Amino acid sequence: MKRLAVLLSAVGVAFCFAVGCPFKLITGIPCPGCGMTRAFLSAAQLDFRSAFAYHPLFPIIPVCAVLLILWVLRRAAAHRIRLRQLRARDIDAALTELMDVAAARVAVALLVVLFAALYAARMLVTLSGVGGAWDMRILL
Repeated sequence: MKRLAVLLSAVGVAFCFAVGCPFKLITGIPCPGCGMTRAFLSAAQLDFRSAFAYHPLFPIIPVCAVLLILWVLRRAAAHRIRLRQLRARDIDAALTELMDVAAARVAVALLVVLFAALYAARMLVTLSGVGGAWDMRILL
């Protein structure tokens, strides 16, 4: 079952790289994450102005990833679990424990509100026809 899930995930990722955003392909409207890949590619080339233009919230993803990794490592250390012994159930337990922390719930809610606000602004720009498709470079 895990192999099937990995295979389907790989096919999905390949599809997204080959075709682009499936949501945009089907609806013609950009999804809340549209521009994220281009933002990371621009940031990798140290072109942060373009990166923020493509998606202003792109720095949130690596920050959240690092914080989650640190949380899992902290929990593993607290339970005296070595990295070699770390299993998926340990990671799942750490993330479940994290969501019991009120600050984590507030942070997730804040992220949802930020993405929703950005998406609403994108829709206003995209659907009004001002400057064509969403690209903050027209505002910079």
